[in-house]
Amino acid sequence: MDVATILAAAQSADAATRQDAEARLTQAEQLNFPLFLTTLTTQLSTEGSPVNARRLAGLIIKNSLDAKDAALRAARAERWVSVVDADSQKAVRDALLATLSSPEQAARRAAAQAIAKIAAIDLPMNTWPGLLDTLMANSTSATTSGVLKTASLETIGFICEEAATREASAVSAVLSTQSNLILTAVVHGMKYTGAPAGGDPAAPVDASSAEAREVRLAATVALNNALEFVRTNFETAEHRRVIMQTTVEAARDPDANIRVAAFECLVRVAEEFYDTLPESINDLFQLAMAEISGDEEPVALQAIELWSTIAEEEIALEDEAAAATEVGEANTLTRRSHAFVSHALAHLCPALFKCLTQQEDDCHEENAWNRATAAGSCLELLAQAAPARILEYVVPFVRDNVVGADWRAREAAVLAFGSVLDGPPQAQLAPVVAAALPVLVRTLVEDVNAAVRDTTAWTIGRVLRDGDHKLAAAAILPDLVSALWRTLKDENAPVAAHVCYAIHNLADAFSADGADEEQDLGATSNGTATGLADYAEGLLRELFITTERSDGGEAHLRVSAYEAVSAIFRAVGDSSLNCVTQAVPVLLTRLEASLSVTPPPPGTEAAAELAETQGLLCGALTTATQRLRSIGVGPFTDRMLQCYMKLLEGTVTAPTAATTGASNGASTPNSNAVHEEALLAIEAVADALGPDFSRYFATVAPVLVSALRNWTHYQLCAVAVGTVGDICRAIGKDFVTVSNGAIAQEIVRCLLDAVQSQMLDKSVKPAVLSAFGDVAMAIKGDFEPFLGYVMQMMQEAARTSMTFKVPDDDYDLLDWLLALRESVFEAYTGVIHGLKDDGKQALLETHVEWLLIFCEAVHEDETMGAASPSAAEALSKAALGVLGDLVEAAPALRPKLSGLKWLRQSVENSEMASDMRTRQTAAWAKQVIFAPQ
Repeated sequence: MDVATILAAAQSADAATRQDAEARLTQAEQLNFPLFLTTLTTQLSTEGSPVNARRLAGLIIKNSLDAKDAALRAARAERWVSVVDADSQKAVRDALLATLSSPEQAARRAAAQAIAKIAAIDLPMNTWPGLLDTLMANSTSATTSGVLKTASLETIGFICEEAATREASAVSAVLSTQSNLILTAVVHGMKYTGAPAGGDPAAPVDASSAEAREVRLAATVALNNALEFVRTNFETAEHRRVIMQTTVEAARDPDANIRVAAFECLVRVAEEFYDTLPESINDLFQLAMAEISGDEEPVALQAIELWSTIAEEEIALEDEAAAATEVGEANTLTRRSHAFVSHALAHLCPALFKCLTQQEDDCHEENAWNRATAAGSCLELLAQAAPARILEYVVPFVRDNVVGADWRAREAAVLAFGSVLDGPPQAQLAPVVAAALPVLVRTLVEDVNAAVRDTTAWTIGRVLRDGDHKLAAAAILPDLVSALWRTLKDENAPVAAHVCYAIHNLADAFSADGADEEQDLGATSNGTATGLADYAEGLLRELFITTERSDGGEAHLRVSAYEAVSAIFRAVGDSSLNCVTQAVPVLLTRLEASLSVTPPPPGTEAAAELAETQGLLCGALTTATQRLRSIGVGPFTDRMLQCYMKLLEGTVTAPTAATTGASNGASTPNSNAVHEEALLAIEAVADALGPDFSRYFATVAPVLVSALRNWTHYQLCAVAVGTVGDICRAIGKDFVTVSNGAIAQEIVRCLLDAVQSQMLDKSVKPAVLSAFGDVAMAIKGDFEPFLGYVMQMMQEAARTSMTFKVPDDDYDLLDWLLALRESVFEAYTGVIHGLKDDGKQALLETHVEWLLIFCEAVHEDETMGAASPSAAEALSKAALGVLGDLVEAAPALRPKLSGLKWLRQSVENSEMASDMRTRQTAAWAKQVIFAPQ
């Protein structure tokens, strides 16, 4: 069977034919990879081959050289370097470059993408030295066809895109050194007006031809991808002028697609080079204003995005300035906001208001992104960038349109108001909200248009989200609750969902602090339960009805309703907990009913809906359990645990060496979420019952152990780790007495295995280490049998955290490293207190030295302080805390520790920390460790 036939079969609708072809391709790749590549590139470059076969050949080539997983990507790159011989490499490169001239666009695109993958490997090694020169020559030569120009520019764009998506990519450095070449090719392409007719230089050109437009579009897209690598050029005034002039010209191109690409470049410039915008802001303003009101929506969206990006940059700069001023470092700032947004508001707001009135007829479409929704998002950012001025433009628009005859104008007015609630000073906003809220309530009830009611419900929810507007809500509370109550029954699901959102925020706004005081929701100053307490039971009843609506899956209505239920549970004061108690049997009955039905086939919409409902019920029961505590929840715990166990039993399997890659019982996102909610619900029961939970410990232990070993679904494992900590805190020493300690041994073994596992996501491991401290605190001296194993694991984690190299720009990894180090300190602190409580602190003597070495290494680690001063302070606080606890537990260690110069320096540094708690910990540690006794 020839390669064209195999490629055709690989795209067959018949599964058996397709799988056979895929197997043949895999076998060919494994048997002789160089021949595999050269055969595919020959297929891709052959003009007589079917288009689909050529496209698939290019895709296979590309995928054989790359992967999402970094380790697999590195292995495939190494295979290209070491397995493919030089002659085969040259044949592949030459064939791909030749394909850029193909009259078939799909083949050119596939070749360009494959070249980018090879370039990512070759350019850092200088094994394809002429590539960029060739692409530039193709892009700039007067004799090059438009087809080749376009393909070459696309290839440059793909190479830049490839470099940008790879962390700490070596190819990025190469591209930066070749920025002049890249910029020359791109600018030349963006100015391309077409080839002279008949090849005669004196003949006229047609800039509007499809060929010319394709070249300019490819060049403009390439510039967007290349901006990161021409930074040095952009920082040079003359080069910057050329780039910006060329981009502004492209933003005026008659072709809408080119204008979209040009505005995408301008958005990137605003994001990456905001400080240079004063030179071009007038042009950008005029361009954006023309397009925001223009006929082409895709261009308008990018013009709006430009001002959104400028606003985001100014918000960030103002935040930086405020933070610097707060710590007395305002004079150290090297960048400042130019307040472009504030200067543009008078013209920008009317244009955005007009966009708001251009809604789609069906504006309830979920996640719709159009001119109206983009304008609303932009207004939200403008309000934060120019908070003192936004209301002077928005309030008149709202006042003039909120009760008009045109539903689009009414909806736009309400959306504009809801979009600017974050930003304006409270002194300005409070009277406006107080005046607007009664109008919004009437609109919610009386407006005949569903879109207006929907946006109004959302806006009321936004008002109630801010506790500063509680007084405005309290002034019309009966009317407000009545409106929400009535509109909760709206036949339109998005409207009802936003009403649930408003009820959720209403409950939060009127919540008693911690919901543990006699003062209830909306209580008066003398503690008499009034306000929302009078409505809680009725609201819960209506919300329960809403959760069972047949359209509950639309607009996340069911989810929003259950979240509102939980919000009311959290909000009611202790004097009104009866409504929560009455709700528990309703929730339990529903959960039991959901468990008694025949499960729908996995992967179906019905299965997803059932899992979602079960997760929501567990979540609501968790909140109820947290509020009712042991006395209130006691009568229901047997039924609760039966339900939670049934949700978990037989569904949580552990990946082992024998089962890795096999089907896992918890295999879908929905079912995983249900299992997490069930574990959290068990955790809440343990916390509520305290020592009384011991009677359930042996029952829940098997699923807890299974979840701890479920490293494939690491979020579930993480929840199980937290559940272990809560159960330990609840039952104390019963943790090691139930089942003669066998359960405790198994759980600790699971935690030790989890820390060492290469399969478990590293984000879970700090929590696992902290859990050892929870166990030690709970079982006190009975932790002795586990001490050696745990301390060894903590020492290894500490050593790993100090040898880990973090790239300067990898903030996620930096956060993880901080968490890992803090977890070692937390675990050690728990061990200290646990052993000390039973007088066994002497067991720590052999585990002090490595802790001191670790603390000294943390103190001397300058990289953490440079990357994140607040993180460095947090680590210093944790280190001083554990050392102070150690000296208090074992005073004989005081002379040793007080003689450590680095420790004294650490205390002195922390006494000057910006964080008050760090300073307090330093003062305490100084007293404990260094003060004369």
